[in-house]
Amino acid sequence: AFLIFCSQVISPQKLLRVDALFSRLMATIILALVITGFFALLFQYVSESVPLFLLNSFLLSFMILAVWSPLVTFFRYLTQKFRSKSRRWDSQFEKFHADLTAITDLQTLQKKIQRALEHWMDAGKVRLILIESFPLPQELLRFFQKNTHQKDTPILHRQLVKMEIDQELTQEFRNQQRALLKFLDHYQCDIVFPIFKEGNVQALILVRLQTTAEHTPAEWSIGFTSYFKIYSALQEVAEVLDRLRQIEEAKDKERLVLLGELSAGLAHEIRNPLGAIRGAVELLEEKQSQNPEGESWIKVIKEEVNRLNRLVGQFLDLSHVQNAMPERCNLSAIIETAVRNVQHSTRIPILFNRNVELQVLGVPDQIQQVIFNLVQNSIQATELKKSTSVLPIEISLFQHTEEGEEWVGFEVIDHGVGVAETDFAKVFQPFFTTFEQGTGLGLSICERLIRSVGGKVTLQSQVGQGTTVKVFLLGD
Repeated sequence: AFLIFCSQVISPQKLLRVDALFSRLMATIILALVITGFFALLFQYVSESVPLFLLNSFLLSFMILAVWSPLVTFFRYLTQKFRSKSRRWDSQFEKFHADLTAITDLQTLQKKIQRALEHWMDAGKVRLILIESFPLPQELLRFFQKNTHQKDTPILHRQLVKMEIDQELTQEFRNQQRALLKFLDHYQCDIVFPIFKEGNVQALILVRLQTTAEHTPAEWSIGFTSYFKIYSALQEVAEVLDRLRQIEEAKDKERLVLLGELSAGLAHEIRNPLGAIRGAVELLEEKQSQNPEGESWIKVIKEEVNRLNRLVGQFLDLSHVQNAMPERCNLSAIIETAVRNVQHSTRIPILFNRNVELQVLGVPDQIQQVIFNLVQNSIQATELKKSTSVLPIEISLFQHTEEGEEWVGFEVIDHGVGVAETDFAKVFQPFFTTFEQGTGLGLSICERLIRSVGGKVTLQSQVGQGTTVKVFLLGD
């Protein structure tokens, strides 16, 4: 029995080689006898029958020695298999991290994550969702925060949620888990891996597992320890998203710079023929002084040329906002000067109560241009309302503290036609206007000029009631 056992289990050749097996047998017997000799020293404490004790000792030693080799081989095999699998995981993760460093666009990142999860687990469909463009449900956010706080792996797994629903007694917790299941059902996924950056969720990776013939997902295709390793590996995606965001911002900046250069050149080229047209119209005006009909057409041409010239001027202002060094200036005096200059061109009263002197950091000429543009918008909005009682345009100063930062500024209030709430997000975009004769550049120029000195512009409005534009500047 020993020879057969050794030939089938221990011997690598698994053949009955009598000489090798006999040598192993004799070595085992000798070693068993040596161990039995050591056992004999314990005879007086264990038994009164010397032959029986020695026989039992020999048989026990022989059995241990016979089984010891295959047991060692078996555990060595398991250890090597586990280490081999662990090394494969590590090599795959290292390759995944190395591949991430070469990714330069979001689409390639999506494909890379898809291929990786298909290889690591039975992933069917994989989606990468950025939180900045995705409203994160409160139940899901609480789930991630709770698991992170408890130092658990914050993976949303359909099977785990089902198990917790069955084991939990409180109705509130069951409702929370059902809300998580509803989220998984709505987005047709089985696992959600959150991507964290500085403790905040930056993105979600939604995974739908492969389905079997019965159309049920193979939910436990790998152990949960492997899910933890996958989750840890996917956290590298946060760094890639930051890099892609920086790349996109750099591309946008380059495109804007190029567009600004091209636009400025085009605007200058438009201005040259406009000057020639204006000169020719002035000559025609002198020769057509006796023809009233000709004078009316010449007037139209001059007005349109002037309007186009103003548009080109505003466009150049938009593309050439000078990064002038802000200086300490008297905001009250600047506003008073701007109001005095604008009041000559309109019959709508402009009220400015200079009851306080405020000092700000800014560029005086740019602040004056901002006031001029805002007041001109208010004048047009007031005229379009066509009310029998014209209410004045009001300008007032204010001081404001927000998040520990001191702001000073002014607000321009009119009682004109107002702006629809749906247009709030577009009012500062170039060429967006609600006026028929407007260019859509006034507020864009104001916003860029104020932002260039560290300030900000906000707008509040109600259709038919009026508009309030607030300009925030850094106090001196």
